Amino acid sequence: MRRTAMASLAASACLFSVTACSTSEPTEASPPAESSSPTSASPSPSTSPTETVPAYLQAYSEEERTAYREAVGDYAAFSRRLAAINEAGRATPRAKALFKEKTAAWQTYWARLRTNERRGIQIVGMGRTLHTRPADVRVDPDGGGQVALRVCGIAEGVKVLQDGEPVSQPSPKPTIVRVQMVNLPDEPDWRVLSERVGAKC
Repeated sequence: MRRTAMASLAASACLFSVTACSTSEPTEASPPAESSSPTSASPSPSTSPTETVPAYLQAYSEEERTAYREAVGDYAAFSRRLAAINEAGRATPRAKALFKEKTAAWQTYWARLRTNERRGIQIVGMGRTLHTRPADVRVDPDGGGQVALRVCGIAEGVKVLQDGEPVSQPSPKPTIVRVQMVNLPDEPDWRVLSERVGAKC
């Protein structure tokens, strides 16, 4: 009975950050074959400047595109570190320090981790990002800003353990996680403000 009840909670936990992170994302890192890479040399005179920009970013200014890419990178870095914390399943001072440094709502992450520790929950492995898209990008004129991401990921290979034993999970399906990132004035990095599981991709 207890393990059945925990399956739903553990499945939801898999979708927060663990599903949404990946070390690379070909759809962002590599533009279409006919386009130049954003990190390549300056385009020739016959090359349109918009060819190096993915279609989903062309409506944004260069400053907004930079903010988006930074937010995506900082979210992926945080997700990898969170995955290691969830695998250990321990509410340690080091984990708390990470939440305080990298999120704007550290109490939420800390409470979730403490609940998992109390219930003997460990989340092992990381999901795979299929694609990430901007939902909204705002850069404040006085510094800082907000970026809303729609991260489509799938929790393939992610296992949930309770007291060291596997907890049955539903078959993973591509799912959107809506991520709100915030950059506070005078801070170099983007913080995670919230993550919310949305519809199927």
